[in-house]
Amino acid sequence: MTKLFPLLLLFFSHSGIGHAAPLVCKSEHQSAVETMICSDAKLSEFEERLNILFHKTIAVSNPHEQRKILDEQRLWLTGERNTCDSWLCLHGAYQARLNSLLQTFHERWIPKISSEVLLELSHRSATPVEELKELLSNCSHSQMNINYCSFRSFVEADLAMRSVLAGKLGVLSLCQTTLRASQTKWEKYRDSKCNKEADDGTENGFVRPMILNTCQAETTEQRTALLKSIHSCEDIPNSMH
Repeated sequence: MTKLFPLLLLFFSHSGIGHAAPLVCKSEHQSAVETMICSDAKLSEFEERLNILFHKTIAVSNPHEQRKILDEQRLWLTGERNTCDSWLCLHGAYQARLNSLLQTFHERWIPKISSEVLLELSHRSATPVEELKELLSNCSHSQMNINYCSFRSFVEADLAMRSVLAGKLGVLSLCQTTLRASQTKWEKYRDSKCNKEADDGTENGFVRPMILNTCQAETTEQRTALLKSIHSCEDIPNSMH
């Protein structure tokens, strides 16, 4: 059964910050807005992406910042998302919230950039390190800054994935060829999927890199989790999904 990952039921408790369990779609207590989200693939994807980004932002925030994010999220849910009465309204509400939260995440994440990621980012983008530091210091300054910050997300995710892959190749020596072939096939799938998403997502060429990078970063993080779950040659997946 499809699950909707709601942020509606976030709440403050006396012992700290918590959230309710994920909502199961098609439940008898489902609201009209939740029904629209559950019945539409794009809106369901937005909900899941927002849930992931929300928790990533919480993870790089201090307690005071976490409470602020929770307040903002609760206001968005009650004042914007849950007041929508159409697909178009929900689509716009999710896009606006995703963009806003993404900027917050990047701003909190900036001090945590490693020299390895910075050097790799410089190599892949052909941009000097000092120029990169300036671009990454204010992700919301311009679309170029946003694009570089989203590219940083992808580069960091890609390096982490390759580190896990190298470890698995070392352990699974009897099926290295199979694992390498699976990885090559997956990378082609990722690039094709994300290029299509970037092409479909906007007619504005300046925004396309951000959509592409964000998709690649998220898809790569999912692949890393899958690679970590491989403990034998039989675990190597045939499917790309």
